[in-house]
Amino acid sequence: MARPVGEALVSLLKRLGAEGVIEIIPVRRAAREVLKNYKGARFVHFKNGVLYVWSDDPGVRFRVQMLSRKIAKSVNALVGSEKVKEVRLRRTPPP
Repeated sequence: MARPVGEALVSLLKRLGAEGVIEIIPVRRAAREVLKNYKGARFVHFKNGVLYVWSDDPGVRFRVQMLSRKIAKSVNALVGSEKVKEVRLRRTPPP
């Protein structure tokens, strides 16, 4: 029986050991949406439950750090499950 392309892709990624890619995509979308409220903050990466954010503005960095739990809750709400456990500021700008 033929399977939809999305299911086949997910199955292939799991077989290749790259299921982390499946997790990153919805988190990245949600994080970018939430970070629109923190002008100057940028999504960098998501790995092992940690959302990495960067900003060159000290005020924005402080605000993101102080509201990191709220940011994590907002991202998790958009994703529909608790994927983000922690928000960390990255010291260097993204490539």
